[in-house]
Amino acid sequence: MKFSELEFRAIQVLRKNPRITIKELALELNVNRNTASRVLRSVLQKGVKLKVTLENRPTIFIVGECASWCEECYPLIDENNMCVARADDVDSLLRRTAEVKAKQVFISMKGNISDPQFTITLTCDYCGKEIHQGEKYFTYNRNNRTYYLCCTSCLKGIKYQLEKRSEIFK
Repeated sequence: MKFSELEFRAIQVLRKNPRITIKELALELNVNRNTASRVLRSVLQKGVKLKVTLENRPTIFIVGECASWCEECYPLIDENNMCVARADDVDSLLRRTAEVKAKQVFISMKGNISDPQFTITLTCDYCGKEIHQGEKYFTYNRNNRTYYLCCTSCLKGIKYQLEKRSEIFK
């Protein structure tokens, strides 16, 4: 299997962090988001598999208040929060738990995730909204560049914007 120089660089970046965003990948590769997205899609179509492996560290899930030391905090529908944190040992996690008002505490000793689904998201080149995999989107090609757009309003807007820009530079 042959990879272009850009695809090979993308693979090297993805080896360090397979959860990198398209925007971060574009910055690392020094290309725009659309090019980074196409490179990633090409790499995946050539059979490269991305696998996220977490260290085998204890993880704590706290239902209640979110603490400042939490790595991730998610609001739940019952107006509580789910706080997620990892540490090297269970004792340090439990000591931290005493600092917050916790309704429930769950501890996981397993840290491996096997083959998570990797989703590719695009960003609308007009309004900046994320276009998730499976959502309908529009493309507009101009001057060897493909623009990705979330709706017909953005499609009209980018066409108008590019026409206006081309008139200025005539």
